[in-house]
Amino acid sequence: MNSNKHYSYLFFTLLMVLFVSLTHVHAQSTPPITDVLIDGNANVDDTLIRSVSTLKSGNLYNPRDVATSIKQLYRLGLFSDIKIYASEGPTGGVILTISVREYPLLDRIEFKGNDKVKSKDLERENFIFQGQAVSPFRVTLAKEKLLKLYREKGYLLADVDEGIFVTEGTAVLELTIAEGKKVKLGEIFVAGNRSVPDQALANAMKKKSDAEEELFWKEGDLRRERVLDTFEKATEEYRKYGFRSARVTSDSLWYSDDKSKMYMKIDVAEGEKSIMGTLAFEGNTVFTDDQLHSIFALKEGEVFNETKYGETLGKLV
Repeated sequence: MNSNKHYSYLFFTLLMVLFVSLTHVHAQSTPPITDVLIDGNANVDDTLIRSVSTLKSGNLYNPRDVATSIKQLYRLGLFSDIKIYASEGPTGGVILTISVREYPLLDRIEFKGNDKVKSKDLERENFIFQGQAVSPFRVTLAKEKLLKLYREKGYLLADVDEGIFVTEGTAVLELTIAEGKKVKLGEIFVAGNRSVPDQALANAMKKKSDAEEELFWKEGDLRRERVLDTFEKATEEYRKYGFRSARVTSDSLWYSDDKSKMYMKIDVAEGEKSIMGTLAFEGNTVFTDDQLHSIFALKEGEVFNETKYGETLGKLV
């Protein structure tokens, strides 16, 4: 055997010994889980905690499984704190203790400060029900739903504070509402308007349509869909002046100093003005062209008024 072969054989032998040694050490450093204990739970059943946890008796202990179990248990939304402790078993191996702190269960909700909205109406919007865990997530959702209800009624400045009073694992959730005043719409500013009289545009946007239950700028209903209705009224007015492609390109809202009024600014793209061209009729057997021309409100060369056009078509049908 030459020297090179001798060194190669010796190096291979050393690698095999090192591999066996590392394998033995690794096996010794990963003890089995001999038992999993549950601690701190009063309302949540042991079975649920064990089924969600990846830590099982008989498995080898792995710190990654501990982290995964904690994450999955938090996802239940039932615990405010979770810790897992490891201790050596009497016959070797590892005993794991899953220690949890539960959120209290809801006993009832009490509303304070709600003068404009009845408590029974607020209860219908509630997101937490009796017996559910009073977690920060559920409390936040409940507050958001209440504020949404107030915004729909025009109280855009309403705010809600919570108080949680716990007795023996059950909680009374107290929601205190600062309703504030209804915000009313003040002046509307229009940028980009060159062709429609400002007063005509303002009157159009403030005109109540047959489908509306109320004048939203007076009643404080400043929901986004109602504001968009106002934009549509503005574009309808432009169409009366021949600007059939007029549209609102952007808008901004801001409060007065005392936050009692909200002001609106809209930017308008008028587009090209349309003029009434030649009017021709086909298929008329009862009325002559002259008779139909006399009924038609729009004349050749006039500004195309879409409202008049629609009214005329209604007369012809």
